[in-house]
Amino acid sequence: MALKKINILSADIYTWRDATPLEIFNLTEPLGPINPDKVRNDVKRDLRNVFMEKLSLECA
Repeated sequence: MALKKINILSADIYTWRDATPLEIFNLTEPLGPINPDKVRNDVKRDLRNVFMEKLSLECA
C-alpha cells in the first residue's frame, strides 16, 4: 500500500463462528482526488506482482 501512498492507521481483524474472517482497515488517502475502485485494483495488482516476484519491495 505504501507504493500508492496509502498508510494503514489501524487494523481490526475478527473471525466469525464459521471461521469467516472480517478485516477492517483505517487508511489515509493519497494526496488529490481518490477513486476507490482504481486504488483497490492498483493495490491488488501490486500485491499479486509482489507475490509472483514481478515487483520487488526493495525498489519501492
